Amino acid sequence: MTTTFHVLTVPEALEVEQVDQQRGLSGAEATARRAKYGPNKFAEAEREPWWRSFVRQYADPMQIVLLAAGLGSLYPLKQWGTGVMLIALTLLNAFLGLHQEGKAAAAIDALQKMMIIKTRVRRDGKLVELAAEDLVPGDVVQVEAGDVVPADGRLLRAATLRSPSPR
Repeated sequence: MTTTFHVLTVPEALEVEQVDQQRGLSGAEATARRAKYGPNKFAEAEREPWWRSFVRQYADPMQIVLLAAGLGSLYPLKQWGTGVMLIALTLLNAFLGLHQEGKAAAAIDALQKMMIIKTRVRRDGKLVELAAEDLVPGDVVQVEAGDVVPADGRLLRAATLRSPSPR
């Protein structure tokens, strides 16, 4: 049975999560919950093998036209130079596309490594700063103005909370 947290009172939600609002989770409990639930991050997509990326380059209509023209030049017309040149051109185009995709993926990976969101949580009665991916269900998170909200959560207490003005 899943709990519908938005209908629970604050004390009920804290009781369900087995956490003290003032002390937060203990370090041991946070470690156990992390082992149970895993890190607080989105699942990463499986990487596409290089050969499949290479074949995908030939889904482009221009690649298909060039390949067909190259093969047509080789067999029925027996224009070996033209046929080899057109096929080589499609291969070069596919390798350049693979190279560009690889550079873009590397840039995205580098940006994701640079964007480590830090957050403040109560652990063992102390306010500590840790990476957002280290959050676990039941953590008591302190969010201030301008902070990035690191995960789904339940507001326990709020002061001057308002939505942003429409732009």
